[in-house]
Amino acid sequence: HWERAPEELRAKAVMAHGEDPGSVLIVPMKIGERVIGILSVQHSRAAHFSDADKNALLALADDIAPVLSDACTFQE
Repeated sequence: HWERAPEELRAKAVMAHGEDPGSVLIVPMKIGERVIGILSVQHSRAAHFSDADKNALLALADDIAPVLSDACTFQE
């Protein structure tokens, strides 16, 4: 439940209209065991995300992480 999230995380996750989100789903973007970032989606309705949503976001994070890592390496 979003209400139990740490305050520093809650302070950074504000919906476009300036409201607190009802639901937030956050997954790590990893290269091996190293976390290089997070991927987050929000919805205004509480308890909006399912396990299927979490699994889809994890799969997306797995696809994005190496591309992001390569882009950062290229930029350096």
